[in-house]
Amino acid sequence: MEGICLITCENFRPELNAAVAAEGWKDVVTASLPARCGRPCWKYDEVRALVPKGHRAVLLGSQCIPHARPAPSDGLQATLVRKQQCFHVVAPVSLVDELIADGAYLMTPGWLRQWRIHLEEMGFPKGQAAELFQEVANRLVLLDTGTDGNLQAELAEISAELKLPAERLAVGSELLRQTLRALVAEERLAEACAAMANSEQERRSDQADWMTAMDWLSLLTEARLESEVLHQIEMIYRTLFAPREFWLLPCRDGQVSPSGGISEEYLREATELGAPWAWTKSGEGFVVGMQRGDQLLAVAIADHLRFPEYRQRYLNLALALSGVAALSLEGANNRRLLVDAEKMASLGVLIAGVAHEINTPAGVCLAASTTLEAQTRQLRQRFKERTMKQSDLERYLESMQAGTTLISSNLERVGKLIESFRQLAVENREPMRRWVDLRTLIESVIASLGHSEKEPEVHFEILCEASLQLYTAPGDWTSILTNLITNSIRHGFRGRTEGNIRMVAELRGDSLHLDYSDDGEGLSEKTREHIFDPFFTTDLQKGMGLGMHLVYNLVRQRFGGSIVCESVQGAGAEFRIQIPAGNGRARNGRREQI
Repeated sequence: MEGICLITCENFRPELNAAVAAEGWKDVVTASLPARCGRPCWKYDEVRALVPKGHRAVLLGSQCIPHARPAPSDGLQATLVRKQQCFHVVAPVSLVDELIADGAYLMTPGWLRQWRIHLEEMGFPKGQAAELFQEVANRLVLLDTGTDGNLQAELAEISAELKLPAERLAVGSELLRQTLRALVAEERLAEACAAMANSEQERRSDQADWMTAMDWLSLLTEARLESEVLHQIEMIYRTLFAPREFWLLPCRDGQVSPSGGISEEYLREATELGAPWAWTKSGEGFVVGMQRGDQLLAVAIADHLRFPEYRQRYLNLALALSGVAALSLEGANNRRLLVDAEKMASLGVLIAGVAHEINTPAGVCLAASTTLEAQTRQLRQRFKERTMKQSDLERYLESMQAGTTLISSNLERVGKLIESFRQLAVENREPMRRWVDLRTLIESVIASLGHSEKEPEVHFEILCEASLQLYTAPGDWTSILTNLITNSIRHGFRGRTEGNIRMVAELRGDSLHLDYSDDGEGLSEKTREHIFDPFFTTDLQKGMGLGMHLVYNLVRQRFGGSIVCESVQGAGAEFRIQIPAGNGRARNGRREQI
């Protein structure tokens, strides 16, 4: 064999060329076939026309891959590498499956470059594809492999054409290069095995097999998700044994999970495996169980080995590897169980967080309505006693207007909170962003909190230019400011009749800085260390300990920024927030950072 011809669809040809060039292989060439997505599959006549003389073909793809290998009499030597999704060629299985399940329509740079042609091939006249795409997807995601850095305009145009938001997700080329390294090694190993002529050569081949196995095992132990472990096991089997047919079936509660496309014969061999291993019905391969104690974790079927005369040696190697493979699968399953447990725990935190967010405006409404009820009762009593004055009625009407305005604004805020939670939970989308005046936002939050006779009177000092604007979700900043202010009132000014709060917001270089401080009683060293911990509170009567935890998560997770608390007992508290411009936009007049 003179070399290897790697073949994929035209949508992945740029990535294939870049990977081969980066590896520096002199005996490997590339080719591509039309992206028909299995309608119909590629024909071997098409493949034969692309493969140079003396080269072996390796077809990499999904639905386009033929279902059967070429007949030996055909003269074409071909290895078929079929992925469940064609995007698994360039991105991790778990990432691709998660994006698709989340409603994303995935694209590669090669597909995006020709998107108008693809829409026409799908049968959509210009301007008529948006409705159908919106029914099946909620956004467009470009899996950016780094092969084409000039796609921003194309991404914007297809986003406008389909009326869907678009984003780029950097995936790089390492996964494809890793896959190709395994395939090329497999082909070269097969060629080397074919040239074996004596026992010395076989001994050296055994050593090479073990060295290759050790390299792959190091990658296997690094895998964390079950899908990643299964992928690594498949690569090991294909590299070492070069089977024409290979199936790796995970087990759930000791029962084999069928895989799409597997024949009933192979499935029966896997489910009826009553020993650590068995020969396949053809006699040219083996079935191996991967087991930890009494628990069967997976079954591998490797049939029609490239060189079945070495099947005993291959089986010994597979049995030796099965223990490490089973251990890795057990670790991945345990991590999955831990993640599920964490999700259940997070559900409780989420519910408490929703209650905490709604509790503040609901509490303001309750306080305002209680005050109005008391004032109404007093006015009614004076009216009944004929002692009501015009000034009493005027004061009552003023209080009524202020109170109803306060109740209305806070009920509206509750509605917006519920809507934002609904969007996050049902639609799984981030809140809508827009340009807002930061100073106006701060003042509106202060006004919405109102003032209760039972709470200390607060004097605010706001140092923020009126021209300072943020491109953000206003609800996020409302939550941050509300929790900071209510924290000062309920804890910092506890037992006092008044207090002072100071906020300084400004652009410094490429960052927005917000310094928040009060002259309250301050924090002890222990309280300062745990101020952002969930459910940590110094007053169980007035809080659940989630307010500052929510502030911390919004600043760190949503904005990618930082928040620091500085305080000394008896000398007030200060929170310094910094938001990098790369995770949002801020502008001051004509100045803008992105």
